[in-house]
This record gives sequence, C-alpha cells and structure tokens, in this order.
Amino acid sequence: MRFRFCALAVGLAGLMAAPAALACSRVLWVGGPDQVFVGRTQDWTEKANTAFRVYPRGIARTGAVTVNPLQWTSKYGSLVLSA
Repeated sequence: MRFRFCALAVGLAGLMAAPAALACSRVLWVGGPDQVFVGRTQDWTEKANTAFRVYPRGIARTGAVTVNPLQWTSKYGSLVLSA
C-alpha cells in the first residue's frame, strides 16, 4: 500500500512539474466516396498574417527540386492557409 502511494505521489509530482504543451491538433473525416476532409490547427501565439488559398482538383503540379522534379496532377482540391 505504501509503495502505491509513493508511486502515485511521484507520478503526480512529475505531471505537475512538466511544462504546458502547446500542441497542434488534426481531424480527419471520411465523408463518403471520394470525400476526405482534413483539418489541422497550428497554435501560434503571435499573428501570422495568413492568407487563404483555394486549389481546385486537376491542377498540374511540379516538385520543388531543380534536377528531375516529380510532376503530377492533383486528384483532390484543397483549402490552404499560408503565411
């Protein structure tokens, strides 16, 4: 019994000493055939001057490397917030 109490006390002390986490969250929802929605937060404490960008499906894309970049056509549309 005394061991359990000590283990509990040490565990609670460790939790109380840990710094607060500013974690991001992500939600994934499959709405039906060919419907996938993803949402994510980024919990910044300062203003990021974000801009909304809408990219429809079917856009021709090219990778960001200079030598032999990948090329593809987007299968899905997306809504992006960029700073």
